[in-house]
Amino acid sequence: MSKIFFLSFTIIVALGFWLTIQWLNGRSSFDNVWTYYDFDKNDLASFCEKTLWNKPVRQPVNTFSNIAYLLTAIFVLRKEWVEKKYGISDKLFYINRKYKLLLGYILVYVFCMGTLYHASLIDIALKFDYSGVYLIALFPMFYFSPRWSESYEAKWRLKQEGFNRLLFSSFFIIWLLLSIFIPGRTLSITAVVSIFIMSAVAFAIEKANRNAMGLKYLILSIVSVVVAFLCFESDRFKILCNPSSYLQPHALWNIFIGIAALFFYKYMNCKIEKQIQ
Repeated sequence: MSKIFFLSFTIIVALGFWLTIQWLNGRSSFDNVWTYYDFDKNDLASFCEKTLWNKPVRQPVNTFSNIAYLLTAIFVLRKEWVEKKYGISDKLFYINRKYKLLLGYILVYVFCMGTLYHASLIDIALKFDYSGVYLIALFPMFYFSPRWSESYEAKWRLKQEGFNRLLFSSFFIIWLLLSIFIPGRTLSITAVVSIFIMSAVAFAIEKANRNAMGLKYLILSIVSVVVAFLCFESDRFKILCNPSSYLQPHALWNIFIGIAALFFYKYMNCKIEKQIQ
């Protein structure tokens, strides 16, 4: 698939998603579909965008901005499909590919849950939305954790397969605990803090590796997270807020987190290239 064709494809996907939102909101038969579901007005007060309460997509701009996750996922999964078809059948490629595929699937999940929440604004969808944010926040830790064992003597290390199972189980349990037990009003704070902590840990681990490649992509990923955080806070405190604008701070949060995920994927590719050399 050529770059021009892929770019055209992403534009068609984004345009199709926007037109679908407009079509849904333009049909009166879908009105008030979310009326009988619970929602928390305190959570909704943090959004600048005007809410269309009787429409099936209550926040069209914030809903559409989740396309950033889907487009990044398509890019990641398409690249991995190409590598699997034409790439080197090396164990190192295979191991790294598993992490990159996981990132792609996480981004698809985040797209679906974010779309559901901003379309409906109901309580249960909010939980699922932030569960996706926690997946993104925890992923760098999950990716870097196997490298921590490199600092120990071989006789103290767990076998690789056993360590990977333990790591994945821990990752899954932490995600469940965050998603289920964090109270609704503290979800946003916990999510942002989690992303910053994981980004800082990732940077510290990579900085300690003097031969690291792709550090610039990791830095760009963290910078994107910082910009996303500023947009998130701007939305919460209604800084330069225009409820009717197509440029919403929370939409920019989604876009920059999607960009951060893309830069992290690029960083992962740099790492595998360095290890193979």
